[in-house]
Amino acid sequence: MRVPLSPLAALALVPGAAFPQGCPQGMVVLDVQPDSPVPPGSPVAVSVTGTPGALAILVRGPNAGQTTLPGPGPIGGSVVCLAPPFDGTPLAPIPPSGTLAVPVPMPPAPPGTVFQLQALTLAPPTPTVDTSNLDSVTIGPPPPPPPCSVGSAQLAITPDGPVQPGDTIAIAVTAAPGSLVLLAMGPQPGATPLGPFPIVLCLGMPFEFHPAGVIPPNGTLLLQNQVPPNAPLPGNVTIFFQAFAVSVSSGVFTINPSNPDTLTL
Repeated sequence: MRVPLSPLAALALVPGAAFPQGCPQGMVVLDVQPDSPVPPGSPVAVSVTGTPGALAILVRGPNAGQTTLPGPGPIGGSVVCLAPPFDGTPLAPIPPSGTLAVPVPMPPAPPGTVFQLQALTLAPPTPTVDTSNLDSVTIGPPPPPPPCSVGSAQLAITPDGPVQPGDTIAIAVTAAPGSLVLLAMGPQPGATPLGPFPIVLCLGMPFEFHPAGVIPPNGTLLLQNQVPPNAPLPGNVTIFFQAFAVSVSSGVFTINPSNPDTLTL
């Protein structure tokens, strides 16, 4: 639920200003952690210390300032240390210990965006409004992609250097005999989750899968193709590969990813 603390336009994602001089602060203490930048959309730990039983409201916006809240309600006429646009989120009543600690997700925003935060509390029975100091959160870069999945299957592609006319391209996949081999290929490396499976492909988008065959009893599937002597090759084009050995044993479906490898044409 959102509390309409001011007539808001869309939240402008711009760096926040310095703390406004002369903006009144009450006795509530607000602490937001971590102090270091957080990834977009990640939660921050918000701690509000004030009167037990008082409802804590977190006010958040990109700019520090001084705004008198409109309306005849309990917070009407109160002053917050933010300039519009901003919004407010009710958190929870402050427990008997006097400190409320809750995680609060931050909205997605470009790295470097600074959000200013302030807490308001409404203490019964009147209710009485109190305010906190101003704190801030800086949005950092997004987290790195998860490492791609590499299992015990082995993929080896030759030649290691650029393919020449007349060369033989060999793709060898070593895995459990009887496994179905799927070969993924694409123009760039990366880390792409393959939901709903708990696997991260070692290729970026776009990519495609091709069935390559079944691992024979010796444990290695070998695919070979000779390039015609006069074949026109594109030159300086690298294709990225990863193999997946798929098997079913006792009703258990297993996907065994290989190491990635490349072929340069």
